[in-house]
Amino acid sequence: MFKNASDFDQDLGGWNVSLVRTMSNMFTGSGLSTARYSSALIGWSSRVRRNNVPLDAPGIRYYPMAGKGRGLLISSSHWVINDGGPGSWKASPGTPRQPIATATSRSVTVKWPANAGSFGATVTGYTVRTYKQGVLQDQTCSTLGSGTNCEVTGLQPVTTYSFTLSATLDNGATNESGAVDKKTHADVPDAPVVLNLVFSTGPLSRGARVTWSTPKSNGRALTRYRVEAHSVADDSVVRVCAQHLPAPIRTSCTVRKLTKGSSYYFKVFAYNSKGSSLAGVSSSFKIAD
Repeated sequence: MFKNASDFDQDLGGWNVSLVRTMSNMFTGSGLSTARYSSALIGWSSRVRRNNVPLDAPGIRYYPMAGKGRGLLISSSHWVINDGGPGSWKASPGTPRQPIATATSRSVTVKWPANAGSFGATVTGYTVRTYKQGVLQDQTCSTLGSGTNCEVTGLQPVTTYSFTLSATLDNGATNESGAVDKKTHADVPDAPVVLNLVFSTGPLSRGARVTWSTPKSNGRALTRYRVEAHSVADDSVVRVCAQHLPAPIRTSCTVRKLTKGSSYYFKVFAYNSKGSSLAGVSSSFKIAD
């Protein structure tokens, strides 16, 4: 796209690269600077992306702070990157101040003041990195310009994460700030997985015994399950079976009084004090005549 565009030097870190299949020769012969290339690596590593994307930026170096993002593209998404390797950068006078964080069950919003630090250079964006027990995670977020917050998504409930902030500059990048720890909140259970259906078609009983896996409770004790038999013909709920907890904790339930010759599918819901899970859904089956 920018091959041999010697005057091109723009920040592409905010690009949506989720549908990109190839960047072969994309920056070959272009005028992309180390700062802009570094910003692109940091930004793309924090976004949804395809695997096995070739990226050519021959001779273009990246700043050390972009090395983590570049490494994520290679290790997590198997990108094949051809560039000039790490370059040197002008050290900034300081690092950003420690940010603050607010949590939901599966995301954390990280915030920092507009004057997050004095860096002796123009700030072109910020990057938030996520750690769990000291290990860098794939979940990151970044902003362009002078943005003062971003949301890290895709986190697990009832889990403690650490977040750091770094500034991308027009001549490099800062070190990471001190970390702020935040524990995500409890959530509804994960959806049960339907494991098995056993049908009975005797003269006195026509039904289906539904068995499912125990889902993650996500920080609150499971309280009950609900099994719904749905008619394939019109998706209506025709029968319900419930299992209440605690003991005995059972992950099966028999739905009775089904109609011979009719087709059904089954939904299983798990509950805790936060509410209902999404449904675990079975395949459809026909009750024998």
